[in-house]
Amino acid sequence: MSDFQYYVPTKVYFGNGSLEKLATMDLPGKKAMICMTEGVRQYAGKIVELLEQNGVSTVIFDQVQPNPNSTGVMKAVALAQENGVDFLIGLGGGSSVDTAKAAAVVMANGGDVWEYMGGMTGKLKPVKRALPVVAISTTSGTGTEVNPFAVITKEETCEKIDLSSEAVYPAISIIDPTLQMTVPAALTACQGMDVLFHSAEGYIANCATPISNLYALESIKLVARYLPRAVKDGSDLEAREGMCLANLYAGIVESTSASTSEHAIGHSLGAMHTSTPHGMALCLVCVECFKYYARYVPQLLADMAEAVGYPKTPESFVEFLEDLLEQVGLARIDYTQWGITPERAEEYARNSYEVTQVLHDSDIHPMPLEDCVGIIERSLARAVNKEE
Repeated sequence: MSDFQYYVPTKVYFGNGSLEKLATMDLPGKKAMICMTEGVRQYAGKIVELLEQNGVSTVIFDQVQPNPNSTGVMKAVALAQENGVDFLIGLGGGSSVDTAKAAAVVMANGGDVWEYMGGMTGKLKPVKRALPVVAISTTSGTGTEVNPFAVITKEETCEKIDLSSEAVYPAISIIDPTLQMTVPAALTACQGMDVLFHSAEGYIANCATPISNLYALESIKLVARYLPRAVKDGSDLEAREGMCLANLYAGIVESTSASTSEHAIGHSLGAMHTSTPHGMALCLVCVECFKYYARYVPQLLADMAEAVGYPKTPESFVEFLEDLLEQVGLARIDYTQWGITPERAEEYARNSYEVTQVLHDSDIHPMPLEDCVGIIERSLARAVNKEE
C-alpha cells in the first residue's frame, strides 16, 4: 500500500437547520464580509441577524460572478480592507466561497491575487496564511466547503486555475440542505454532475488513496441515487440531503486525491468562454473522456459501474454517465450559446496543457495532445448530433 497524508481541518456543521447555529458557534472574528451573488440575497438578512446575535458586525460584497475573476477578487479585497474585516463568509456556491477564499489570501499576504496563482502568468508566491473563511453552502457542486482550493479566472489571458494552499481550507462550513430547496432544476443538474466528476476523477487519479477511494465511491452512489430526484423535485428534502452529503464527500476526495484531464479541458472551455457554466463544460466532454479512460484504467471504471448497480465493466460506467445525463436533462447541450466552436478544438486542448498541466499530470495514463483534441472534437460533434 502506498503512503499517503490525510488533512482536512474544516469544522463542518451538517444538517437541516444548521444555519441557526451561526448565532451561537465560536466564530473566528468579530467583523465579517459576506461574499455572495444577488441570487442568494434572500438569505443575507437572516445571516446578518444571526451574526448580530453572536456579536459579529457585517459588510456585504454582492458582486461575485458565476466564474469569479481576478478583478472581482481584488474588488472584494478593497471593500474588506476599507471596512477592517477580520474574517470572510462565502454564501452561495463555489463562486462565492472561492471569492472569499482568494480575498482572504490577499488580505493576509498583500499584493495581487494573481501573484499566488500558477498557470502561464502567475508567480506562485507562497501563501503563508489567510484570514479565516466560513463557507455557507446554498448549492451542491464544487466541494469547496472542505477543500484547499479557490478557482479563479484571469480573463485577459484565458487562464482558469486553482489557488491552492492548506491555508485556504475554510475554518467552518455550514451545510444546511434546507437552503437548497429552491435551486432551479438546471443548476441542480449542472452542479450535481460536477460532484460526480470530482469523485469519479478522484477515483481514477494517479494520486488516489484508500481514504479518497472510500469517499469517492460513496459520493458516486449518492449522486446516482439522489441527483435525478433533486432535479425532478427540488423540494424533495431527502434528495437534497443526499446531494449535500455527496458534495461533502467529493470535497474530501478533492482534498485527498485530484481531478484529472477532464477538468483540465473543462477549465479551458470556461477560461476561453467565461460565460460557460463549469458543470456544463464538463458534461460536454465527460462521455468521450471516460471512453478514453476506459482504455487505460478499465478496472477502476468497472468498480464505479458496480457501485451504481451496473454490470462490472468499464463500458457500463460510460453507459451510466449517458443514462444519468439523460435523466437530468443534460444529454443535449447547445454550447454555441457560450461561443464554443469545434474549429477551436486544438486551441482549447493546448490551453488546457499550458494553464492546467497539473490536472493532466494526475492521469494514470498521460493524455497526448492529439488525443485531447480528438476528445474535444468528438464531444462537440456528439452534442451537435444529439441536437439534430
